[in-house]
Amino acid sequence: MEFTQEKKKELEKQIVELAISALESGVITEDILGEVSQFVLSKIDRIKNTKELDYFLAELSKRWNIFKPLFQEQKGIEQEEKDEQTADKAEELVKLGNIDGAIQIMKGEV
Repeated sequence: MEFTQEKKKELEKQIVELAISALESGVITEDILGEVSQFVLSKIDRIKNTKELDYFLAELSKRWNIFKPLFQEQKGIEQEEKDEQTADKAEELVKLGNIDGAIQIMKGEV
């Protein structure tokens, strides 16, 4: 899946909101905020797909725990998309009369 400009802007917004919230609540310092900014700015433009996005968010959340919910949210979105694709494949097989194939798809056997 492609990492679009729209998705990039939304991600940047979420990162900024989490960082500001952490700064305001005293979880991070201004120095750490600077480190976060440098890290994000040096990497975000290189992200081209969800695999690279996963790697970026994993690295970001390992360095600063405040971003762990963002990483977990992304993993949940990806799982939902994968589940939807599986259901669509199974539905197509059902429409074609291949019930056994649909069951195998839903069980993850194919």
